[in-house]
Amino acid sequence: MEYSLSLPKSGPWRSEPPAPAGEVFGPLLQETATFLEQYGYTFQWELHFGQGKVAVHTPYLRRILDNLSSNILKYASRKEPIQVQAQEEENTLVLFFRNSLKEREDVTEGTCVGLSSVQAMMEKMGGSSHAEQTGTAFQITLVFPLS
Repeated sequence: MEYSLSLPKSGPWRSEPPAPAGEVFGPLLQETATFLEQYGYTFQWELHFGQGKVAVHTPYLRRILDNLSSNILKYASRKEPIQVQAQEEENTLVLFFRNSLKEREDVTEGTCVGLSSVQAMMEKMGGSSHAEQTGTAFQITLVFPLS
């Protein structure tokens, strides 16, 4: 599930035609969860996709979820479920991933390259991402414009 990311410096990317958010994200989120469940992770879902449509570049979306999966494997505790939420907010679809962190001695030092790649891909798709660590919890928010 790992890819090397090489984003073009300029030039167009091709999004698929707008499609219902549930149809776009549902299968990919399930695929990600199935992969991580093999490593003992559990999930708590709260998905409210609404009626909005998103136009994404599926290869970017797959890479984003692969980067998040890699970070979960490196840093997330298996003691609590990974929380995944989706909701429409002001012409956007907001997707949240929250997890508790591993005990300090189990954590390897990160480079933040994966999160920088996620941000770059989100910007290419007209969206944004924001990662935040508070205490023993980590959250990343992905914001996709609705069509």
